[in-house]
Amino acid sequence: MYTYEDYKNAPQALTIKEANQILLEIQKEITDEKAEKLYHDVELAGIEYIHVRTNWYRMTKEEKKAVNDQRTLKHNAVINSLDALADYLKSTGKPASWRDQIGYEKDGKYFRKRIGDMGCTIAYLLSLKTR
Repeated sequence: MYTYEDYKNAPQALTIKEANQILLEIQKEITDEKAEKLYHDVELAGIEYIHVRTNWYRMTKEEKKAVNDQRTLKHNAVINSLDALADYLKSTGKPASWRDQIGYEKDGKYFRKRIGDMGCTIAYLLSLKTR
C-alpha cells in the first residue's frame, strides 16, 4: 500500500495544501477567455497524464516499454500547458508566480515529477468537483 503520507516524504512532493494555494493563485489571474482556454488545456493535459500514470505501476516491463513514449508526451503536455498559461498571464501583466512555486525541469529530475504531480492533482480535484 502507498499512502499520501508516504508521498509527502518524497523529494519535491507537492502537498495538497500547496497545490490548492497554487490553484487559488491561478484562479485569481484568469480573467479573460484566452486564459480560461489555456487553463482548460492544463486540465485536459492533467486528465490524460493521470490516466497513464495511475496505470504505470500495474504494468509489466514490456507494457511500460510499449507506452513509455506516450507517457512522456503526456507528461510534456502538462509541462507545456502550464508554461503556456504562465507565459500568457505574464504577457497580460499578471505575476504568474505560481509557476515558480511548482518548479522547473531544469532545476532537477524531481521538479519534473513535481510538475506532473500538479497535473495529476488538477485531474484529481476535477474528479471531486463532479461528485
